[in-house]
Amino acid sequence: MEYVLHPHPYDKPLNELPRADAREAHEFLMSVRHYRIEQLQDLLAADGILIPLEASSLQPLNDWFIDHVELRNTTREEYAREAEVLVNYPDLIRTTRLKARTESLITDISLFIGELLISQKVHLFWKLVIRPKRDVAYHQTALAGFRSISIKDYHVNYERVLVAYAYWVADDKEYNQKEFMNIYESGLRKA
Repeated sequence: MEYVLHPHPYDKPLNELPRADAREAHEFLMSVRHYRIEQLQDLLAADGILIPLEASSLQPLNDWFIDHVELRNTTREEYAREAEVLVNYPDLIRTTRLKARTESLITDISLFIGELLISQKVHLFWKLVIRPKRDVAYHQTALAGFRSISIKDYHVNYERVLVAYAYWVADDKEYNQKEFMNIYESGLRKA
């Protein structure tokens, strides 16, 4: 079975899209989330790794992911755009980016972790973050409904968390080899 990449129909980041387009992207992701998890499960099954939607699947999934993070070179346009945004922080400008396959895997893994949390804490739910505009998850899908956090409208965008983790892995920095379980357990505590 061939792994089908999650499509990203827009040529700019979600936080730069008009609200209607961001909502459409969110609704599409929600409509295919179970399919995306099946894609991930089938991909790992082809490598002999079974990952039912259970907490015990997180470590084998994490171990597999560490070996499958891939980078590509940053395009000139991406570099120029980032240089403009990070004008005061040139050391933060990346010369590499995650490959589309790795980005797709991150989307699927974030859905896997989120759906696993929802299966344990049924009051959790997916939402489109629409305010404030300065929120790092603006116009993106996040898990919400956390009750043990005193922050109003607390939500977590697991894709962003996993992107940061992927770069730590790719850059061979010290990273936690049990990060997926840590993310899940943190979600349970906050739920």
